[in-house]
Amino acid sequence: MHMLVAVSGRDYLTFESFDIVFSEGLNVITGESGSGKTVLLKAIQSLVGLLPSGSATGGYVEGVFVADGRQKELLSNHGHISNDELSVSVDFTGQRVVYRINGRLVSRQLVQEVLGGSLEVHSQHSTVRLLDPSTHHVIIDNAITDRSLLQEYRDLFGELIATRRRLSTFSHYEEGMEREKEILQFQIDEIDRTELDPERDNEIEKTYMRMRESTSLKETSERLMGILRVDESSAYARLNEGVEILQDLGRFGYEHVADKVIEAINALQQACKSVEKEMNSLEIDEESLKIVEARINSIQELKRKYGSSIYDILQFREVLKRKLTKLQNAEEEMESLAGKDQEIAAGLWKLGKEIDRQRAMLAEELVISVKKHLRDLRMEETDLRFFMRPEDAPKAHGTSRVVLEVKTRASSPFTEIGQIASGGELSRFLIAIECALKDYLPVSSIVFDEIDVGVGQRMGDIMAAKMRELSHGVQTIVITHLPQVAQIADAHFAVSRTSGDREFVSVVSRLEGKSRKEEINEMSGKRIEMFREERRG
Repeated sequence: MHMLVAVSGRDYLTFESFDIVFSEGLNVITGESGSGKTVLLKAIQSLVGLLPSGSATGGYVEGVFVADGRQKELLSNHGHISNDELSVSVDFTGQRVVYRINGRLVSRQLVQEVLGGSLEVHSQHSTVRLLDPSTHHVIIDNAITDRSLLQEYRDLFGELIATRRRLSTFSHYEEGMEREKEILQFQIDEIDRTELDPERDNEIEKTYMRMRESTSLKETSERLMGILRVDESSAYARLNEGVEILQDLGRFGYEHVADKVIEAINALQQACKSVEKEMNSLEIDEESLKIVEARINSIQELKRKYGSSIYDILQFREVLKRKLTKLQNAEEEMESLAGKDQEIAAGLWKLGKEIDRQRAMLAEELVISVKKHLRDLRMEETDLRFFMRPEDAPKAHGTSRVVLEVKTRASSPFTEIGQIASGGELSRFLIAIECALKDYLPVSSIVFDEIDVGVGQRMGDIMAAKMRELSHGVQTIVITHLPQVAQIADAHFAVSRTSGDREFVSVVSRLEGKSRKEEINEMSGKRIEMFREERRG
């Protein structure tokens, strides 16, 4: 049985030190009002990560829990070696609260995750599960033995949340998406219409440059031809003269030199042909010039918009294409997610309907059991029901909100349990429900903080019997003024005030034998006197 084994502390609020070892059954804490009983409750709550108002700003609290499989698995998943027992310490150091599990520093969040569901605290009008309609479904769900349907719903609802979270990421640019797609497609089409070819267009640019400078090039080419061959003193004429001279000197062995000069003349002739060809190419008609100019203007317009070179323009086109593809994919994903959202919602409605049916069946059984305990608690006229209020959309708890409604008189209408005025009635409702669920409760320990306030003397024996019954299914810790409850407890602790360095110091001790009998007798005397005062009033 997983439970709270012990709690100890030092310099915690009104206590200089305390050390309590609990029983696995019914534990009671008694003492005068203001002695420090509720301080112990705060210490216990701090061990599971709960820090109620008025928590300590200094001191130290430590507790030992018997761990269950879920807690061991959680700790293992966070890299902690887990044993059958968990030692949890809370160090209140000024403005900070430091937690440790088995001596290792941990976050408060991890403590809540591991131990938060192990302890349930009930006090006057602070019973969250009873007074908060948003948690009334938990009362029924605790009695569900096969939780596969609930888990399937939770998993599917998690998918719905993830889907809607992903959909929300598109909302900031959804309206401008179509306009942006149109602009990107226009830019891509504008580049594609030009049919850019880097190699070909580079040649066209060179041709255009020659066409623009054709007059100058022709003049230069004509001047070059004159130097090479046309003029009387051209290179061609002078080389021919050189050949004649060398041939005349042939008898002296200069034939090979003449051959070299002839080779130079042939090379010169080839060069002249190339120049003539280039000169002829410079004869361009106006139509060809317009075509080339139009091509160059198109390329220059693209350079002005998209890049300083043809290569840069083509690279920019790839960037545009990637952006367009991303938008198109986003649009497709949005459509897919919207369809998935509807599909998941339909699945949740279907599961929710089955969960409603399952809860309704269990609610009937639970109502019968709770009403039996209420009769035992002298609330024969009281009736209750779990009302299924359909939701507009699937929620985390289901497709219907479960509301616990009660009436304390046969002639009264049903009303939400949180609207019950009598603290005594609320206390008895709480005990009846907990007793009905004692075999299904997910918690290991239940703490009742003076819920016997408002309960008359005659109800003491019945309340004690119910506490005993509840403690057979779950560890029960009761802060009480009822001697009947104290008398049947498995462990009895008393809190008292003594003088110390401070204004007063709280002290807790375990009572057994004579000291326990004296405490119970004192409690009984005070209860009788209180009862007499009630009768006189």
